[in-house]
Amino acid sequence: MSYKDLLDEKQQLKDLEAKILADGIIEDSECDIIDKVLLEDGKVDRAEADFLFHLKDHAKNMCPRFCTTFADRISDHLLGDDSSPGMIDEEEEKWFLEMVGEDGKIDDIEKMTIEQLREKCPGGIPQSFLDIIS
Repeated sequence: MSYKDLLDEKQQLKDLEAKILADGIIEDSECDIIDKVLLEDGKVDRAEADFLFHLKDHAKNMCPRFCTTFADRISDHLLGDDSSPGMIDEEEEKWFLEMVGEDGKIDDIEKMTIEQLREKCPGGIPQSFLDIIS
């Protein structure tokens, strides 16, 4: 992906974020849009994963389906990359912990994501993930 393409993608995600959060609520119908955008190319890249964290952290309220969408797509991002498929490497571990800590608390949706990762990751998840939910 070229630098210009990356900038375009980030701007499109910012525009979508603004539209979704305009009323402060992530609704069920918006989850369809989120999935369509994030799954368009078959991979959830870092900009798209960042987008999900920004949505979660800035929404006043979210439907239960968004919690599942969030956990599914973050798991896809961490486990579906080409450099370390099926496992969480050190860079991914660091990124996830930074994103979880960005708002100063671990919330239920992040705990759910860690539990899902524990189920999906055949080699196990980093101990640091388990430490923050215990």
